[in-house]
Amino acid sequence: MLLQVMPAQNAQAEDFDHLAMLTETIKSEELLTLPANDVLWRLYHEEEVTLYDPQDVEFKCTCSRERCAGALKTLPDEEVDSILAEEGEIDMHCDYCGNHYLFNAMDIAEIRNNASPADPQVH
Repeated sequence: MLLQVMPAQNAQAEDFDHLAMLTETIKSEELLTLPANDVLWRLYHEEEVTLYDPQDVEFKCTCSRERCAGALKTLPDEEVDSILAEEGEIDMHCDYCGNHYLFNAMDIAEIRNNASPADPQVH
């Protein structure tokens, strides 16, 4: 059983420790034989529990050429130019799905020309 603190919660360490102690009281046999709702009630019936609808697990990557171009906009021009001078192109690789996005000097010029003045450049 996985017990996890969700981001942006004002959880206190002692609250998590309390829930972890409750979680340790269930036996492996119960986890394998009881319906999920019974397990939750048995462990946390005195706590506030939110049960979400199940969702199918799926492989989905949200990378795109546009997102990579957006990332390149945040780099200093000198750094991008240095990579182009050394490599001839910039190869951005998504470690999640394995896609490669190649950007040459013309692509970088187009990215810079299409950058709006409101686009922040983070260094």
